Amino acid sequence: MEHASAQYRGFMYLVWEKRFSDSKNSVVPTDLAKIVWLEHMDDELSYDNFCQELFGEYLQFRESSKKDESMEYQQAISFI
Repeated sequence: MEHASAQYRGFMYLVWEKRFSDSKNSVVPTDLAKIVWLEHMDDELSYDNFCQELFGEYLQFRESSKKDESMEYQQAISFI
Protein backbone atom coordinates (compact mmCIF):
# COMPACT_ATOMS: atom_id res chain seq x y z
CA MET A 1 0.00 0.00 0.00
CA GLU A 2 2.90 2.37 0.69
CA HIS A 3 4.00 2.03 -2.93
CA ALA A 4 0.51 2.98 -4.14
CA SER A 5 0.39 5.97 -1.78
CA ALA A 6 3.80 7.12 -3.01
CA GLN A 7 2.60 6.92 -6.59
CA TYR A 8 -0.51 8.94 -5.66
CA ARG A 9 1.60 11.62 -3.96
CA GLY A 10 3.90 11.75 -7.00
CA PHE A 11 0.93 12.09 -9.31
CA MET A 12 -0.61 14.91 -7.25
CA TYR A 13 2.73 16.69 -7.23
CA LEU A 14 2.83 16.56 -11.02
CA VAL A 15 -0.76 17.82 -11.25
CA TRP A 16 0.18 20.71 -8.95
CA GLU A 17 3.37 21.44 -10.92
CA LYS A 18 1.53 21.34 -14.26
CA ARG A 19 -0.71 24.21 -13.14
CA PHE A 20 2.36 26.48 -13.33
CA SER A 21 3.70 25.26 -16.66
CA ASP A 22 2.83 25.89 -20.28
CA SER A 23 3.03 22.18 -21.06
CA LYS A 24 0.26 20.71 -23.20
CA ASN A 25 1.11 17.20 -21.99
CA SER A 26 -1.44 15.32 -19.94
CA VAL A 27 -0.65 13.97 -16.51
CA VAL A 28 -2.02 10.44 -16.20
CA PRO A 29 -1.99 8.42 -12.97
CA THR A 30 -0.76 4.86 -12.79
CA ASP A 31 -3.39 2.25 -12.01
CA LEU A 32 -2.25 2.17 -8.36
CA ALA A 33 -2.33 5.96 -8.05
CA LYS A 34 -5.82 5.99 -9.56
CA ILE A 35 -7.07 3.49 -6.98
CA VAL A 36 -5.70 5.59 -4.10
CA TRP A 37 -7.12 8.75 -5.71
CA LEU A 38 -10.60 7.25 -5.95
CA GLU A 39 -10.39 6.02 -2.35
CA HIS A 40 -9.32 9.49 -1.24
CA MET A 41 -12.29 10.99 -3.09
CA ASP A 42 -14.62 8.66 -1.14
CA ASP A 43 -13.74 10.67 1.98
CA GLU A 44 -15.41 13.78 0.59
CA LEU A 45 -14.53 16.23 3.36
CA SER A 46 -10.88 15.17 3.52
CA TYR A 47 -10.52 15.26 -0.27
CA ASP A 48 -12.24 18.64 -0.59
CA ASN A 49 -9.97 20.14 2.09
CA PHE A 50 -6.92 18.60 0.42
CA CYS A 51 -7.87 20.06 -2.96
CA GLN A 52 -8.62 23.50 -1.53
CA GLU A 53 -5.25 23.62 0.24
CA LEU A 54 -3.22 22.33 -2.69
CA PHE A 55 -5.05 23.63 -5.75
CA GLY A 56 -7.51 26.23 -4.49
CA GLU A 57 -10.33 24.30 -6.12
CA TYR A 58 -11.79 20.80 -6.35
CA LEU A 59 -9.83 18.49 -8.64
CA GLN A 60 -12.23 16.35 -10.67
CA PHE A 61 -11.45 12.78 -11.63
CA ARG A 62 -11.73 12.32 -15.37
CA GLU A 63 -11.15 8.93 -16.95
CA SER A 64 -8.53 9.14 -19.65
CA SER A 65 -8.66 7.27 -22.91
CA LYS A 66 -4.87 7.18 -22.99
CA LYS A 67 -3.19 3.96 -22.00
CA ASP A 68 0.33 5.40 -21.94
CA GLU A 69 1.52 7.22 -18.88
CA SER A 70 3.34 10.48 -19.43
CA MET A 71 7.13 10.27 -19.49
CA GLU A 72 7.29 12.98 -16.80
CA TYR A 73 5.27 10.77 -14.46
CA GLN A 74 7.40 7.74 -15.16
CA GLN A 75 10.49 9.77 -14.31
CA ALA A 76 8.90 11.23 -11.16
CA ILE A 77 7.81 7.90 -9.72
CA SER A 78 11.24 6.40 -10.34
CA PHE A 79 12.64 8.82 -7.71
CA ILE A 80 10.07 7.97 -5.03
